Amino acid sequence: MASNSNEGSSNPPSGTSAPSTPSTYQVAGEIEGLPALGLVVQLNGAEEVAVGADGLFSFSTRLTSQASYAVTLKSGPIDPRQRCTLSGAAGTVGVVDVRVRINCAALPLRYAYAQAFDVDSSTLTTSNMRMLSYPIDAVSGELGATPIPNAMPAFDLGQSFVLHPAGRWGYVVTQEYASSGGPPTPTGGYRVSQYDFGVDGSIRASSLAALTWTDPVSTTGGRQLVVHPSGRFVYSVGWRLDSVAQVVRSMDLRVMQVDPVTGALSSAGSMEFAGGSGLLIEPSGRFAYSYSAPVITGSATPPNDTVVVYRIDSATGLLSRTAEFSAGLTGPAVFSPNGRFAYGVRLTGGSNPIIQLKSYSLDGGTGVLSEIAGSAITLAYAPSQLIVHPNGRLIYAMSTDSGIRAQRFAVDGKTGKASALTDRLPSPAPDFDPQGLRAYVLESDLGTAKTGLRVYQVDPTSGALTPGTFRPIGDAPSQGAPGPIYTFFTRYLLGI
Repeated sequence: MASNSNEGSSNPPSGTSAPSTPSTYQVAGEIEGLPALGLVVQLNGAEEVAVGADGLFSFSTRLTSQASYAVTLKSGPIDPRQRCTLSGAAGTVGVVDVRVRINCAALPLRYAYAQAFDVDSSTLTTSNMRMLSYPIDAVSGELGATPIPNAMPAFDLGQSFVLHPAGRWGYVVTQEYASSGGPPTPTGGYRVSQYDFGVDGSIRASSLAALTWTDPVSTTGGRQLVVHPSGRFVYSVGWRLDSVAQVVRSMDLRVMQVDPVTGALSSAGSMEFAGGSGLLIEPSGRFAYSYSAPVITGSATPPNDTVVVYRIDSATGLLSRTAEFSAGLTGPAVFSPNGRFAYGVRLTGGSNPIIQLKSYSLDGGTGVLSEIAGSAITLAYAPSQLIVHPNGRLIYAMSTDSGIRAQRFAVDGKTGKASALTDRLPSPAPDFDPQGLRAYVLESDLGTAKTGLRVYQVDPTSGALTPGTFRPIGDAPSQGAPGPIYTFFTRYLLGI
């Protein structure tokens, strides 16, 4: 008897086919506009994904055709000035992958602030410390002709002033002095005072108590204030000097937490660390850096070329040392807005130094910077400041050597490598609006012999600045007979 060929077989009967696996589709997206570091998106209330530094994201969960999807923002950008909106974020899956777009933009500038104080031409003493608030037109970016009234408090002449990124509070650190009939002498005491910035342009000393402390080390240098990109923490960095060698021995770091409602500061701790550069925080707020510390004594102080990496605790703001590496940084450094790259100045060669601008890539897991091969650019002068355009594709190297001037560099968005542009700009340091279309500069107008604020239109490709309206503040300082001195800064303000 012949056997049945289908007996014991898993093959389907003739004329039928095995059931097919339903096709599945990916849900992914990208950021448009400004980088949104710290942004976390969620799919259907379940899977969460952090948006990468390149602005791309994708979910591992795949959906079948006709399945519903909804992408939401689980947490917003770390920068409190940014707002993000979704498009194509909800619907029904078809027969192609789903692409969601997130547009992120910064809130518009509301005011430009000019810090001013007068200098007596005979005694060189300062007086009439004040802050002036100039409204910025939301459409044209032009400055108002006159400052906002009542925006001139008796502002402390502090060692450092910072504005909170939300634009509602400012902080000033001052050193305490004692006088017993002779010249004032520092007591080792410090005070951080708070100022409240209103949506009407007003600036008022806060009624909240200042945060105070005493540095136990008798010989100290100045102090720097640094605000965490999230605005949750403020750091005060003090340079502790060797009284004999007059070089930085170490640095004192004070960590302060910011109350999100009142802006009040509370002490979170302190630490001593090696370094001479101050404190540099990358845009995501996960890592901090110190570098350029002279070797004095002991193994705790790194060599000149050593950069020390600290991981920042997101809950407390405290720093823990995690790595160190040689990056050849001895001058100013700055990060790209998306946090993927960094740029720094290297000086070598003693009395006739070789000055170079170098490009680095950032390891997002460790915080370590790696020099990009072939990126070193020799400069004719030593920059005192590096400024990155908001689009991340331009760098301005500012110098006061032989007159204030700026050299521009183009940045390759994929590799991060900078390349020099041919011309230089005779201009003070620009402060850009969030879109990078306008720059605000404090400068002296030779025609009127006035110091004031000028608005420039910015070419986002070449970085060229076209001068616009000039708003005088006061007389430009004259040689041999000091006049008023003005320091300008502009920041991004939120409505309260």
